[in-house]
Amino acid sequence: MEHMCIYFLPRNGLTLADALPVQMRFDPKPGMWALTRAQLLVTFMDLIEQSDGADVRDAWIRTLPKSTGHCFDCGTWANDRGPVIPETAKPRTEVPERWTRLTPLLEARYPHSENTEQHNS
Repeated sequence: MEHMCIYFLPRNGLTLADALPVQMRFDPKPGMWALTRAQLLVTFMDLIEQSDGADVRDAWIRTLPKSTGHCFDCGTWANDRGPVIPETAKPRTEVPERWTRLTPLLEARYPHSENTEQHNS
């Protein structure tokens, strides 16, 4: 296998014809990185919930860095109706330091993204 294709499905797309394909050279590393990161995130969330409850887990999730381009929780798209959970409705649960120290372990971007960006241009 020399090439791969990723189909991005727009959130408001009505059919698969709205998909945006991107073809690039096959490299299993970004996919393995993403799967590992997702599993690490699930493990952290389970650990926090089992130790301190769902409220602390949810508060920890809200401390994670948000996308600078768009956050699905912030209402930044023109047709968004605003935040999913209004700021005033969010409980002010304290997140213990032992959990905030986990955040830097979740890299927000694939560390070798400069290699994959060359294939996308």
